[in-house]
Amino acid sequence: MTKKLATILVALLLTSSIALAQWTQSKTYSYKAVLKAANLWGPHGVAVDPEGKIWVCPFEATDTLSLGSSSLLTRRQIFVFNPNGTQASFSPIRIILGDSLNNNNTSRGINTDSDGNILFSSFNRIFKINYKTGVGIAKVEMSAAFGGNSVTAAASDSAGNIFVTRVSNANQSVRIFDKNLIYLGNAVDSIKTGSLSRTITVSGDGKTLYLAQFGSSRVFVYYNDFGPGFGAYTLIDTIMT
Repeated sequence: MTKKLATILVALLLTSSIALAQWTQSKTYSYKAVLKAANLWGPHGVAVDPEGKIWVCPFEATDTLSLGSSSLLTRRQIFVFNPNGTQASFSPIRIILGDSLNNNNTSRGINTDSDGNILFSSFNRIFKINYKTGVGIAKVEMSAAFGGNSVTAAASDSAGNIFVTRVSNANQSVRIFDKNLIYLGNAVDSIKTGSLSRTITVSGDGKTLYLAQFGSSRVFVYYNDFGPGFGAYTLIDTIMT
Protein backbone atom coordinates (compact mmCIF):
# COMPACT_ATOMS: atom_id res chain seq x y z
CA MET A 1 0.00 0.00 0.00
CA THR A 2 1.56 3.25 -1.14
CA LYS A 3 1.45 6.09 1.31
CA LYS A 4 2.22 9.75 0.89
CA LEU A 5 2.41 12.64 3.29
CA ALA A 6 0.16 15.67 3.03
CA THR A 7 1.07 18.82 4.91
CA ILE A 8 -0.80 21.86 6.09
CA LEU A 9 1.17 25.01 6.69
CA VAL A 10 -0.05 27.47 9.30
CA ALA A 11 1.09 31.07 9.51
CA LEU A 12 1.05 33.42 12.49
CA LEU A 13 0.56 37.15 12.19
CA LEU A 14 3.42 38.83 14.00
CA THR A 15 2.95 42.56 14.39
CA SER A 16 4.17 45.51 16.42
CA SER A 17 1.72 47.72 14.57
CA ILE A 18 -0.89 47.18 11.88
CA ALA A 19 1.28 48.94 9.32
CA LEU A 20 4.21 46.57 9.96
CA ALA A 21 2.20 43.31 10.01
CA GLN A 22 4.14 40.33 8.64
CA TRP A 23 3.26 36.65 8.24
CA THR A 24 5.68 33.87 9.01
CA GLN A 25 5.30 30.09 8.98
CA SER A 26 4.90 28.79 12.52
CA LYS A 27 3.98 25.11 12.27
CA THR A 28 3.40 22.22 9.85
CA TYR A 29 0.62 19.66 10.33
CA SER A 30 0.92 16.35 8.47
CA TYR A 31 -1.18 13.26 7.84
CA LYS A 32 -0.60 10.00 5.97
CA ALA A 33 -2.89 9.12 3.12
CA VAL A 34 -3.53 6.21 0.78
CA LEU A 35 -2.62 7.41 -2.69
CA LYS A 36 -5.46 6.92 -5.19
CA ALA A 37 -4.38 9.44 -7.79
CA ALA A 38 -1.96 12.34 -7.87
CA ASN A 39 -2.99 15.18 -5.53
CA LEU A 40 -6.51 13.86 -4.93
CA TRP A 41 -5.84 13.16 -1.25
CA GLY A 42 -4.67 16.72 -0.58
CA PRO A 43 -6.55 19.06 1.82
CA HIS A 44 -9.89 20.26 0.46
CA GLY A 45 -10.99 22.26 3.48
CA VAL A 46 -9.68 23.64 6.76
CA ALA A 47 -11.60 24.92 9.81
CA VAL A 48 -10.51 26.09 13.27
CA ASP A 49 -12.74 25.40 16.28
CA PRO A 50 -13.08 27.51 19.48
CA GLU A 51 -10.34 25.47 21.19
CA GLY A 52 -7.91 26.25 18.39
CA LYS A 53 -7.98 22.74 16.93
CA ILE A 54 -7.42 22.54 13.18
CA TRP A 55 -9.85 20.33 11.22
CA VAL A 56 -8.78 19.11 7.78
CA CYS A 57 -10.77 17.15 5.19
CA PRO A 58 -8.75 15.65 2.32
CA PHE A 59 -10.49 15.60 -1.07
CA GLU A 60 -10.18 11.87 -1.71
CA ALA A 61 -9.90 8.66 0.30
CA THR A 62 -7.15 8.43 2.91
CA ASP A 63 -7.97 5.04 4.41
CA THR A 64 -9.33 1.60 3.53
CA LEU A 65 -12.19 -0.39 5.02
CA SER A 66 -12.05 -4.19 4.94
CA LEU A 67 -15.21 -6.03 3.90
CA GLY A 68 -13.69 -9.50 4.05
CA SER A 69 -10.63 -11.44 3.04
CA SER A 70 -10.55 -10.11 -0.53
CA SER A 71 -12.63 -6.94 -0.51
CA LEU A 72 -11.50 -3.42 0.38
CA LEU A 73 -13.25 -0.09 0.09
CA THR A 74 -11.59 3.29 0.24
CA ARG A 75 -12.99 5.81 2.68
CA ARG A 76 -12.56 9.39 3.72
CA GLN A 77 -11.23 10.64 7.05
CA ILE A 78 -11.19 13.95 8.90
CA PHE A 79 -7.92 14.84 10.61
CA VAL A 80 -7.99 17.05 13.71
CA PHE A 81 -4.86 18.69 15.09
CA ASN A 82 -4.25 20.32 18.45
CA PRO A 83 -2.60 23.75 18.32
CA ASN A 84 0.76 22.15 19.24
CA GLY A 85 0.67 20.00 16.10
CA THR A 86 -0.30 16.67 17.66
CA GLN A 87 -3.50 14.96 16.57
CA ALA A 88 -6.57 15.17 18.81
CA SER A 89 -7.41 12.02 20.77
CA PHE A 90 -10.35 11.25 18.45
CA SER A 91 -8.45 11.91 15.20
CA PRO A 92 -8.73 10.72 12.51
CA ILE A 93 -12.51 10.53 12.32
CA ARG A 94 -13.64 7.59 10.17
CA ILE A 95 -17.28 7.09 11.19
CA ILE A 96 -19.96 9.76 11.78
CA LEU A 97 -23.39 8.73 13.02
CA GLY A 98 -22.87 5.22 11.68
CA ASP A 99 -21.71 6.47 8.28
CA SER A 100 -18.25 5.06 7.58
CA LEU A 101 -17.67 7.57 4.75
CA ASN A 102 -16.80 4.62 2.53
CA ASN A 103 -18.55 5.50 -0.72
CA ASN A 104 -16.61 6.70 -3.72
CA ASN A 105 -17.67 10.30 -3.30
CA THR A 106 -15.29 13.05 -2.35
CA SER A 107 -15.13 15.57 0.49
CA ARG A 108 -16.51 18.97 -0.44
CA GLY A 109 -15.47 21.27 2.37
CA ILE A 110 -15.52 21.98 6.07
CA ASN A 111 -16.63 24.91 8.21
CA THR A 112 -17.76 25.88 11.71
CA ASP A 113 -21.28 26.77 12.82
CA SER A 114 -22.42 29.44 15.27
CA ASP A 115 -21.47 27.25 18.26
CA GLY A 116 -18.08 26.29 16.88
CA ASN A 117 -19.22 22.81 15.90
CA ILE A 118 -18.00 21.41 12.59
CA LEU A 119 -19.97 21.31 9.35
CA PHE A 120 -18.52 18.70 7.01
CA SER A 121 -19.74 18.32 3.41
CA SER A 122 -19.20 14.89 1.83
CA PHE A 123 -20.64 14.65 -1.68
CA ASN A 124 -24.44 14.81 -1.11
CA ARG A 125 -24.32 14.82 2.69
CA ILE A 126 -23.73 17.38 5.43
CA PHE A 127 -22.60 16.30 8.89
CA LYS A 128 -22.53 18.35 12.06
CA ILE A 129 -19.81 17.22 14.49
CA ASN A 130 -19.22 18.16 18.12
CA TYR A 131 -15.91 20.02 18.09
CA LYS A 132 -15.04 18.90 21.63
CA THR A 133 -15.54 15.16 21.13
CA GLY A 134 -15.53 14.46 17.39
CA VAL A 135 -18.96 12.79 17.75
CA GLY A 136 -21.66 13.39 15.16
CA ILE A 137 -24.61 15.59 16.16
CA ALA A 138 -26.75 15.57 13.01
CA LYS A 139 -26.67 14.53 9.36
CA VAL A 140 -28.68 15.30 6.24
CA GLU A 141 -28.50 13.64 2.84
CA MET A 142 -29.65 15.62 -0.16
CA SER A 143 -32.57 14.06 -1.99
CA ALA A 144 -33.09 13.63 -5.69
CA ALA A 145 -35.12 16.86 -5.55
CA PHE A 146 -31.85 18.66 -4.85
CA GLY A 147 -30.18 16.80 -7.67
CA GLY A 148 -28.95 14.15 -5.23
CA ASN A 149 -25.59 15.50 -6.16
CA SER A 150 -22.46 17.13 -4.84
CA VAL A 151 -22.94 19.99 -2.36
CA THR A 152 -20.69 22.91 -1.50
CA ALA A 153 -19.12 23.56 1.86
CA ALA A 154 -21.92 24.75 4.16
CA ALA A 155 -22.08 28.10 5.98
CA SER A 156 -23.78 29.17 9.22
CA ASP A 157 -25.15 32.50 10.40
CA SER A 158 -25.02 33.64 14.04
CA ALA A 159 -28.41 32.07 14.79
CA GLY A 160 -27.19 28.65 13.62
CA ASN A 161 -29.06 28.57 10.30
CA ILE A 162 -27.08 26.58 7.74
CA PHE A 163 -26.88 27.46 4.04
CA VAL A 164 -25.74 25.21 1.20
CA THR A 165 -26.06 24.83 -2.55
CA ARG A 166 -24.82 22.38 -5.17
CA VAL A 167 -21.37 22.44 -6.76
CA SER A 168 -22.98 22.45 -10.20
CA ASN A 169 -25.73 24.90 -9.37
CA ALA A 170 -27.18 26.40 -12.55
CA ASN A 171 -30.97 26.59 -12.00
CA GLN A 172 -30.53 24.90 -8.58
CA SER A 173 -31.53 26.26 -5.17
CA VAL A 174 -29.72 27.57 -2.12
CA ARG A 175 -31.20 25.66 0.82
CA ILE A 176 -31.53 26.68 4.46
CA PHE A 177 -31.42 24.21 7.37
CA ASP A 178 -31.78 24.86 11.08
CA LYS A 179 -29.02 23.96 13.56
CA ASN A 180 -30.34 20.37 13.67
CA LEU A 181 -30.06 20.12 9.87
CA ILE A 182 -33.83 20.17 9.42
CA TYR A 183 -34.82 21.74 6.11
CA LEU A 184 -36.44 25.17 6.51
CA GLY A 185 -36.82 26.33 2.92
CA ASN A 186 -34.95 27.95 0.05
CA ALA A 187 -33.03 31.19 0.18
CA VAL A 188 -32.86 31.09 -3.63
CA ASP A 189 -35.17 28.85 -5.66
CA SER A 190 -33.15 28.89 -8.86
CA ILE A 191 -29.64 30.27 -9.37
CA LYS A 192 -29.88 31.84 -12.83
CA THR A 193 -26.24 32.95 -12.63
CA GLY A 194 -25.22 29.38 -11.73
CA SER A 195 -21.96 27.76 -12.67
CA LEU A 196 -19.55 25.72 -10.55
CA SER A 197 -18.92 26.49 -6.90
CA ARG A 198 -17.20 24.94 -3.89
CA THR A 199 -18.31 27.26 -1.14
CA ILE A 200 -20.94 29.69 0.05
CA THR A 201 -20.80 32.11 2.97
CA VAL A 202 -23.37 34.17 4.85
CA SER A 203 -23.28 37.26 7.04
CA GLY A 204 -23.77 36.88 10.78
CA ASP A 205 -27.30 38.30 10.65
CA GLY A 206 -28.22 35.84 7.90
CA LYS A 207 -29.32 38.59 5.51
CA THR A 208 -26.51 38.50 2.95
CA LEU A 209 -25.31 35.47 0.98
CA TYR A 210 -22.06 35.31 -0.99
CA LEU A 211 -21.84 32.62 -3.66
CA ALA A 212 -18.40 32.19 -5.22
CA GLN A 213 -18.51 30.75 -8.74
CA PHE A 214 -15.12 29.57 -9.96
CA GLY A 215 -16.70 28.58 -13.28
CA SER A 216 -17.33 32.25 -14.02
CA SER A 217 -14.70 33.81 -11.71
CA ARG A 218 -17.30 35.91 -9.94
CA VAL A 219 -18.96 36.25 -6.52
CA PHE A 220 -22.71 36.79 -6.51
CA VAL A 221 -24.31 38.65 -3.60
CA TYR A 222 -27.89 37.88 -2.52
CA TYR A 223 -29.82 39.84 0.10
CA ASN A 224 -33.00 39.58 2.18
CA ASP A 225 -34.05 42.47 4.45
CA PHE A 226 -35.26 40.11 7.16
CA GLY A 227 -33.06 37.03 6.80
CA PRO A 228 -34.00 33.33 6.92
CA GLY A 229 -37.67 32.48 7.00
CA PHE A 230 -38.86 35.67 5.30
CA GLY A 231 -38.97 34.80 1.64
CA ALA A 232 -36.51 34.68 -1.20
CA TYR A 233 -33.14 36.41 -1.36
CA THR A 234 -32.55 38.79 -4.25
CA LEU A 235 -29.40 39.11 -6.33
CA ILE A 236 -28.11 42.63 -5.59
CA ASP A 237 -24.48 42.68 -6.65
CA THR A 238 -21.72 40.89 -8.53
CA ILE A 239 -18.10 41.08 -7.42
CA MET A 240 -15.12 40.65 -9.81
CA THR A 241 -17.06 41.39 -12.98
